[in-house]
Amino acid sequence: MQTSQHPHAPPAEEQVEAPPQLPLTDGRYYACRRCRRILSESQWYAAGCVECSATMGIPDRDSLLDFATPHFHNFIGLIAPGQSWIARLIMKSREPTNGVFAEMLSDDEPEDEEDEVEPDANGFGEEGRPVMADEEDGIAEHVDEPSIEATT
Repeated sequence: MQTSQHPHAPPAEEQVEAPPQLPLTDGRYYACRRCRRILSESQWYAAGCVECSATMGIPDRDSLLDFATPHFHNFIGLIAPGQSWIARLIMKSREPTNGVFAEMLSDDEPEDEEDEVEPDANGFGEEGRPVMADEEDGIAEHVDEPSIEATT
């Protein structure tokens, strides 16, 4: 019996996609600071990130935190990034690799949160200065009292 392949089908080797680099252990996950791929600690030391190791190299124990962070939010399993709306959401639609990615690194959070102040029961912050909650997002900030300038 002879088997025939469809004349317009690509060769079998082109149809097979390389397996995605997935986190393989039960914890101690780190997200790549550059592409947000999530890998286990042992995978970082063994091979690094498949997308970034060509330019960044493979970390050793002393430099892992320069390459990756354990502080990230939400795992996203990405398959077929070219057709995925999630890939567009996390800006991965142009990269051809599947895998597990972090939605956001904790290092990506806005730094203006340092100005947020929790008011006490009387409406004052920790420095005894009055605070007022912003109506849009409810974040409390110090209210600077107007200064009176003497003019002559």
